[in-house]
This record gives sequence, structure tokens and C-alpha cells, in this order.
Amino acid sequence: MKLVLLIVLYNQDLESSESLKSFLRYKDRYSGIIKLCIWDNSPIPMLDKEVLNNIYANSAYYHYPTNAPLSFAYNRIADNNKDSDYIMIFDQDSMITSEYVDKVLYGIEQCPDINLFIPRIIHNGTVLSPAKRYLHRGKFPYETNIHGIISSKKFIGIMSGMCVRINLITNRIVRFDENLRLYGIDSKFSLDYSRKMSNLMVIDHTLGHNLSIFEEEDIETKKKRFISRFKSSLYYSFHISPLAFATCLTAFIIRVVTKRLV
Repeated sequence: MKLVLLIVLYNQDLESSESLKSFLRYKDRYSGIIKLCIWDNSPIPMLDKEVLNNIYANSAYYHYPTNAPLSFAYNRIADNNKDSDYIMIFDQDSMITSEYVDKVLYGIEQCPDINLFIPRIIHNGTVLSPAKRYLHRGKFPYETNIHGIISSKKFIGIMSGMCVRINLITNRIVRFDENLRLYGIDSKFSLDYSRKMSNLMVIDHTLGHNLSIFEEEDIETKKKRFISRFKSSLYYSFHISPLAFATCLTAFIIRVVTKRLV
């Protein structure tokens, strides 16, 4: 079994990326089965290929100074690694532990028919991933100990930590929607996956992960994020149903009229 572990960087290096630092603590443990792929969207290269290869020989480095859409990055890494069985995707600021990786590998071994494995992501006692879709919005019905095989019906999952069978992507059964650059990619992927596959597995592990929506930022940055998120939500809801799109558009108009953009 071969697995690709993808980390997407933006203006972070070996010292500042929590995902990269945490995975490399276990480099000797996984070098035989996990290929480390780094996709660097920074304006200038943040890593040196030779340095990376000296640290972890089974690795590949891609630099895209144009800040390529994340959906493009996910699809291209999958397409470039058709000889692998799964791709596990992380952003740059997740805590990757050997416990989580081992549990994913064990889950794949024990449940070879499952195509998607995800961790729990919890914020302030609420399980944000997995979640359920209600029109264009998410609902959070799960207890903090949720794990095991669950139905994919109306499933929503956060991207970081997702482990997907590669041939689903390379055979274009489920792709990452390249009309989305940053926000909404995980929601749209979840929607598409739920329409093709009946179940997935939640790993019994809570992933340490920073969520930008809860970060302290200046008002202008918050506004830009809000607009970007709502544009992606409109696109996503359009693919759910006319009612979902209408409720999403109505919510957007109300927020604009009342000037609640943060």
C-alpha cells in the first residue's frame, strides 16, 4: 500500500509550518510507505529540494508562485501519483501525529472498501467535521466521540486530514472542483462524494487544526474573507438545489443590506 501525504504551503518553511514539522518528527517511521509532497504557493520558494530530499528521501516539491488554486493542487498531485493508493491532504498549520497516521493506515487495512477517511475537528466543544448539510449551511449533530463508518448522506467534512482513494480522483469519479480557489473546496468535494459514495470512516482522533474563521484579524481582512466565502457558498449552493441557492443568496443580501460583513 502506498500513500501520498500532501502539505500545501504559503510563505512558511520547515521551521514555521506546523504540519511539516510535526510529520517530519516521524520521518523514519513512514519513509517506506508514505511519499511526502510539498506544494508551495509562495511568491518565492520556501524550501530547497535538495535539503528536503536529504531530510526525507521519498519526497517531491512543487513551487507555484502564481498561488495556484488549492483544488488544482489536489488534483495535480493525485494525477501525478497514480501508482499510489491514497492521498492524505493537510494545510500548513495542522498537527500531524503518528497516532492519526497509524489509525488511518489501520483503517485502510481493516476496511479496504472505504474510499474516504477523515479525522474529527472540534472547536469549543462542537464537532465541526464531520458535519451535516442543511440547504447551504452546515449542522453539527455529532458527539465529540464520533468515530467509525458513517453514512455520507448530506456529509460535510473539513479538508485538512482527509485521506481519499486516489483512483476516485484520477478516474474522475470525484474531483476537486477547480472553479473554487480556496473556500468551499471541501464542502463541494463532500457534496460530490456523497452523491457517488454511500459511506466514509471517521477516525477516532481529533486533529489539531487552526481555523481561519476564528482567528483575530483586522476588519478589512475579515471583509475580504467574508466576500470570498459567500461567493463560494453561492457556487456550492447552486449545485445543491434551487432552494439552497435561494436561501444562500437571501442570506447574502441581508448581510450586505445590514452591513454585517464580518
